[in-house]
Order: sequence, then C-alpha cells, then structure tokens
Amino acid sequence: MTRLDRIPAGACYAVLAVAAGLARAPLLANQFHSIDEASYFAQAGRLHSLDAFIYAYLYRTETKTQVAVVPYLLAQLLAPAQAVLWVQIFALVAILVSGALLIAAAGRWLGSPVIGLLAALIWIPFLEVGPGYPLPGLDPAEAFPAPLLEYWQAPCVLAAGYLALRAAASRTPRRAALGWGLAGLAWAVAVLIKPPALVLAPLLLAAPWALRIATPARTYLRNAAAFGGGALLPVAAVFGPYLPRPDTWAELRFNLVDVNTAYAEVVPLPLRAAAMLLAFPPLLLLGWVAAPVLARRAAAGGPGRLLAGIWLAGPVFFAGLLPGGGFAHYIIPLIPFVALATVGYGWWWLRGVAAAGRPRRAGALAAVLLGAYLLAQAPALLAMPAPLAADTYLAGDRRRFDLAGLVAYIQAHSAPTDAIWVYYNTPELYTLAARRPATRMPNNEYLIAYWREPWFSRTAADLAAEQPALLIGITDPRYARAWVTPLPAIPVVQDVIARLYRCDAGAVRGAVICTRTR
Repeated sequence: MTRLDRIPAGACYAVLAVAAGLARAPLLANQFHSIDEASYFAQAGRLHSLDAFIYAYLYRTETKTQVAVVPYLLAQLLAPAQAVLWVQIFALVAILVSGALLIAAAGRWLGSPVIGLLAALIWIPFLEVGPGYPLPGLDPAEAFPAPLLEYWQAPCVLAAGYLALRAAASRTPRRAALGWGLAGLAWAVAVLIKPPALVLAPLLLAAPWALRIATPARTYLRNAAAFGGGALLPVAAVFGPYLPRPDTWAELRFNLVDVNTAYAEVVPLPLRAAAMLLAFPPLLLLGWVAAPVLARRAAAGGPGRLLAGIWLAGPVFFAGLLPGGGFAHYIIPLIPFVALATVGYGWWWLRGVAAAGRPRRAGALAAVLLGAYLLAQAPALLAMPAPLAADTYLAGDRRRFDLAGLVAYIQAHSAPTDAIWVYYNTPELYTLAARRPATRMPNNEYLIAYWREPWFSRTAADLAAEQPALLIGITDPRYARAWVTPLPAIPVVQDVIARLYRCDAGAVRGAVICTRTR
C-alpha cells in the first residue's frame, strides 16, 4: 500500500477526468434515454418567464424539481435544438465535481486521495448500468444514463459533507462560520432537489466529533447557527416570494403536502426497501456490510471516526429514501458514501495486513477485490453501447405511433409560440416538436397514476383556461395503464374537449389529435 500512498492528488484528478470522459462519451448525444428526463424538459418548458420560475409551484405539480429543473431550463435556453446533449454535458460536470470532492476529502482526512478515486471509479459505472445484473422490470439503459434529479443532488450532498469537515477543522472563527454557512447552503439545495437529504443534517453537524476536534459549546452553537443560516438562504429564495401572495398559498400547500403524500402511496414500504437494496452492486453491498468488521482495529484513531460517520451515512440516507417510490436510481447519490466507506475501511484493513509483514498478501487481496468488482460490472458495461446507439427510447415511440409524422403535424398545425397538451406518458413530444406544454401537469403522471379527483377537475380547469392549440392522445402509450380511457373520454376533461375541440383519430397513425374549434 506504500506505493499507492505516494500517488499525488493531481494524478487522481487526471485519472478521474479520463475515466469519466470515456465512460460518458457514448452518452454525449442529443437523444432521450428516460421518460423522467423528458418530463423534466416538459416541466422546464412551463417556466418560460422569471415570474413562472419564481412561482413554479403554480405552474406544475412536481414539487421536487423547482431547483433541479434549472439544468434543463438552461439547456433549452442555450440551444433548444441540442438541449438533451447540453444536459448530458452538465451531467458530466456534476460527475467530475462529485468525484473531485471524493478525492479531496479522502486525501485530506482518510490518508490517501486514491481512496476517493477508487470510490469515484466504483460510482461511475453504476451511473450507466446500475447493479450490473438483470432486475425484473428494470431497464438500465433508461433508469441510469439519463441525468435524473439524483445526478444534481449528488454533488450538493458531497459538497455539504466536505465543507462541514473543512469548517470543523478550521482554526479561524470567521472562516469556520463561513464554511458552516456554505455547508448548510449546499445541504439545503440538496434537500430542495429531493427531500431525503434532510436526514443527513445530524451527521453533518457531527463533523467535529468525527475529526476528534474539541469544540466549546458556545463555538459549536455559533457554527450550528451559521449552518442553519446558510440553509435558510435557498429555502427563503424558493418559498419567500409566496409569503406576501396569499392567493398562492393553496397551490403551494397542495404541491408540498397533498402531492407528496399521494406520491408516497405508490409502492408499499417493504417493496421500496427491497427494490433499492437489490439495486446495489452485490459485491459493493457485501463489502459495505463487512468492511467495518474487518477493519475495526486497522482504522482506529485518525480516520476511524470519520469512516464510521461516512459508513453510518449509508443507512441513514437509505432510510430517508424509503418514503419515495423505491426506484433503483434513487440510490445514485447514496453510492458515493457506500463506496467511500467500503474503500476506506478496506484500505486501512490492507494497510494492517501489510504492516504485519505481509505486503504481498495485501497487494494480492487488493487486486482480487478490485478485479472481482470490475469483472462483475464488465458484461453490463460492454453491452450498454448497443441500446444507446440504437436509440431505444424513441425506437419504442416509433413502434407505437408515427413519431416523425406526429411531430410534423404538430409543427404544421400550430405556431412556435403555441402550447400543446400530450396525453399520456410521452412528454418527449414537447421537446421534439418545440412547443410549450399546457396545464400545470403537462406530463399528466398523477392523473394517470391515481385516476381520481382532484386530477380530473384540475386538468379540465387548466385546459379550459389555457386552451392549447392541440391536444395529442397516444393510443398505445409507454407504460399503459389498464384503467385509463382514450383522450376524448377522460372524466370531466371530456366536457371541455367536447365544447372547445374537434378530435380526429385518423390524421396520424397511433394518435388522436384534437384541434381547437375557435
């Protein structure tokens, strides 16, 4: 392990850049991979003004994306025709930032930057293929390569941890307070992206204990206040504008309380936990469970408490994720903590083996462990370029309906400034046709999933108020649900359609198109 100890941080950053660049190169194309990705573009398409962004909860239902939708909004503003590619570029930057934080933290507090590099190299393949083995109902080409909300949350969570540790180690009161404030800000942004990061606050505030730094109670309270003040800034920026506007309070409450409560009903709790546990690479999960036992003596002292805190962040963060839907990609920001703890404990365990006079055995064990993990991931990684090159996401659309013909029809029968409404589970049409989405729920995911009030009345009210130029109904949609009806027969909504629109099921194969009559 001595030779690896001498590898400088600069070399680790260079390896990270090369590895991330090579891994993500096949993804740097202007193509969709996930319905979530297309949905975020649709939500960003609603925010066509600063006022709409500030009061975002009046314009869409997905509460967790007011901050995370920014990359998609920026991509649409920078290059509308290449927006998907630009989001992939932003995702690569987020991965590089996350990996750099792992390397910096490991070099500063865990004994070697190589520990952080190895953790990053474990995480990067997961972003493409997930656990590396088939899971029922999971398509890795859709669930992982697309830059989902977790891509943007990961660097924020890691930055919060890194800044908290730096602040705890600072000997300058003002610098420490500033560091704690920045840590609170990064943590709050992570929470605004997805609320499960909320549970990490106690671990962040325990940074002085993890570094074994004695902190007087008054100083600790001052630093905790700085953390809270930093966290308050983004929260105030997001929710503050609503306070002087009582007319917005009902919609804000609906998004924050009613929608999130309904979302948690989708999957039973045991199934959520099982689905996310199965999404872990098996060897990584096994190593994470076994590592503290193997290294309980070798990791004592210096990095011991910090490793314990990083290790504990795994189950704490996992528990915070359980109220959600339990999808495999939810653990994307969790994997860096698991990988860092596993590699860190393994590193100190192997150092103990080498220090006991068996350096060759330590080197052989390290090679076997790393090789086994990479070999387990290799088949999935080698198979991934094929579905990426085949553009399987839009290929599915082309099988179900005339995608090119429908996009051409939309563009021929509406103006670039017009809005349209797409029903259902085909939000990529908004981006492909370059038309604004209509209604506060342009993806109609809650309407379809729950098929009950208030979603019927809300959708009908929005359509009556906005009167988009076209209503598009996909006859054979992605993720079809048995209980839904065709577009002209949606309860309550059908009254608005009958009054304001004329529908045609023969204009484009696989679609019903309703045109405004006046």
